This record gives sequence, C-alpha cells and structure tokens, in this order.
Amino acid sequence: MDTSSIAIFQAMTGKMRELQAKQEVIAQNIANADTPGYEARVLVEKDFSDILANVSNTSGTPKIAKPHINVPAAMSALGSSAAVQNNTEASRDVFEVKPNGNTVVLEDQLLSLANVQMEYTALTNLYRKQAGLLKTAIGKGGN
Repeated sequence: MDTSSIAIFQAMTGKMRELQAKQEVIAQNIANADTPGYEARVLVEKDFSDILANVSNTSGTPKIAKPHINVPAAMSALGSSAAVQNNTEASRDVFEVKPNGNTVVLEDQLLSLANVQMEYTALTNLYRKQAGLLKTAIGKGGN
C-alpha cells in the first residue's frame, strides 16, 4: 500500500523530515560544543508568507531562493563543511558565550533534543493510528 499520495501521510512525512533536520542540527551543535568560535545553530523556520507569495506570484512559477550562509574563517580552517548549514542560521537565543567564543549551551541543546523526540513520538503514534484506520477502511484489519 502506497500512502505517499494521501495528503495526511504526506504532511506527516514532511514534518518527520523537518524533525530529522532539527535533530541533525542539534547533533552538530553538541558535537561542536567545545569548538572555539562555534555559534550554536538553529533550523530556519519556513515563513508561510514567503511560501504563499511564491505560490501566488503572477508568473505562475514558484521561486525558491536558497539561503546563503557564510562559514566563519575559524570553522573553515577546522575543515567544517557548510553542507548541513544551508538551512540553518546562528541562534538568536544566546544566553551564554564561553571565553573561546563558543555559544553552545549543552543543557539548551538537550532540551531541544527532548522536544524533537517528543514531537517525533507523537507524530509516529498519529501515523500508526492513521495507517490502522486506513487498513480498517479497506478491510485489511487495523490495530
């Protein structure tokens, strides 16, 4: 059974991908908790007004601009890749800066990770229930 054409499953799959991306950014922050000059990053939230403007433009062709993130020279010198950082920006909620310029606070990162895990668990349960309802509807039995 292919559920990719059903809107509710598409939405849940998209949200799961977003949560996965958030988890990757948090993991990168934790991995760089002791890197001098590293700034904690967050996933850029999509602005609905931009999406709406792109969809409703007069040419009919949506335009999506890829954000450009400058990698600090210190990070480039350490061999950092900007590939994961394409959809991220430096966190604006910085409460602590270490003497070496690092802005990663492990407690904040762990709280963010716990939130991502809770959202993912709730979404997985919702996905399972929707799949059960679909199986019941087509007579294959659902649990």
